[in-house]
Amino acid sequence: MISGLKRLAWEMWFAPSHIVYPEDGRQPSYVEGANMQFGGLGPDVPGDRPVRYVVGGIDKDGPEDRGLSERCIVGFNSGPSFYAKFV
Repeated sequence: MISGLKRLAWEMWFAPSHIVYPEDGRQPSYVEGANMQFGGLGPDVPGDRPVRYVVGGIDKDGPEDRGLSERCIVGFNSGPSFYAKFV
C-alpha cells in the first residue's frame, strides 16, 4: 500500500500527461485564417499590447512593447532573480 504523500509525489512528478483531445494525441492540423506566431530578430512587427511574441516586438518605447523573452517572461532565465530561503 502506498501512503498518501508518496502517491501525491508520484502523481505530480511521474504520472503521464492527461491528453484527452485529440484522441490520437497528435497536434491538429492548421486551420485556414488562424493566427500564426510572428516575431523575430528583424524589424519590429506592427501590433497591439499586450505583446505575445517570443522575440522581437511592436516598438521600442518601453519594455511593454518588447517580446516575452526580452522581458524575461519566458526563456532559460525566467523567474525571480533571487533564491528562496531554503537554498
